[in-house]
Amino acid sequence: MRDAVLKAPERQGMFATRFDRSIGSWRRSGCPGGSDYYSSEECSDQMSWLLRMHQDLEPHPETLRRAQRYVDFLTDHRMRSGAVPTWYDAWMRPEAALRSAASTAVSALCTMRLARITGLKKHLAAAAAMARFVTTEAIAERMYLDSTCISADGFVSLRCADPHTGMHAESSQAMLWCADMCFEAYALFGDKAYLRTGVDVLDRLCLMQSVGEKSWMQAVHGVLARGNTDTRVAPVLTADFAYCAMRYGAATGSAEYCERAAAALRAAQVCAGRGSEEARVHAIAAVMEKEFGSLYVSLAEEQGADPKKTFVIGGSQGGWTVLRAFSNHNLSGEVKSLLVGGASLYPN
Repeated sequence: MRDAVLKAPERQGMFATRFDRSIGSWRRSGCPGGSDYYSSEECSDQMSWLLRMHQDLEPHPETLRRAQRYVDFLTDHRMRSGAVPTWYDAWMRPEAALRSAASTAVSALCTMRLARITGLKKHLAAAAAMARFVTTEAIAERMYLDSTCISADGFVSLRCADPHTGMHAESSQAMLWCADMCFEAYALFGDKAYLRTGVDVLDRLCLMQSVGEKSWMQAVHGVLARGNTDTRVAPVLTADFAYCAMRYGAATGSAEYCERAAAALRAAQVCAGRGSEEARVHAIAAVMEKEFGSLYVSLAEEQGADPKKTFVIGGSQGGWTVLRAFSNHNLSGEVKSLLVGGASLYPN
């Protein structure tokens, strides 16, 4: 994926995001209005992922150079409100549809990840402005809109509501970008208000997760729906949700977020197709294993765990996580019979 993104045709920092194998050429985006538009959603999502790889897996200087050019474009072409238009034409003029939407969150996320690496003040200021728009406009109004909420003809009103419930179309991807952005803003700026806002968004996003096998529909336990108007399986989205939920679980101490994350990651690996989809899911799993280990255990009184008969075992890096966590944990002093072990098991 990294090589493909870095080889894509570039203009003023924006770049093409789709390669059409049937004709052997690049398309600027998957915009419903035509492939002549550049998409800040797709560019920011891909560049944000490359920055994650650069920081968590393998440093890559060319990724940083390309990311700086792209984020400089976002900084110079965002709206006064802080919003980043979703689509730009060949002359870098913003398209009217989704000019100010929740999809700004993914551009804010990309800008924040670069700012954490470079520390440049202009990127920090731009990230703060984008985050302010997302929290005060999109999240506050619960308008979780992105390109998936527009029909192919482009004539569907983005603000139309269901006549019976009053609910608007909501994209799981847009909600996930908002939750990720809030967590990144909390880590970057140290403001706990971002964490609280992110928890609110994540709680709403959890409603999109399947929590049981259903014989009457093709839904694996833990998989995430694309939104409230689209129930198709989305393995990469589900894997990204798993990483987001695990980060919030670690930050808040919520066992439920960790459990949802584990279920989501398993579902993503089961449902992922071949090629780039499978590769990205596996890469997300590698990032999660490096950061959190592969086993997450919650020992609470309400779970009925008997401390005299408790075994804590971790597989792969999770084994080391368990050993590190409990070697100096007061639980090992309070419960003399607690056994801690780690093992590396790799299925075929």
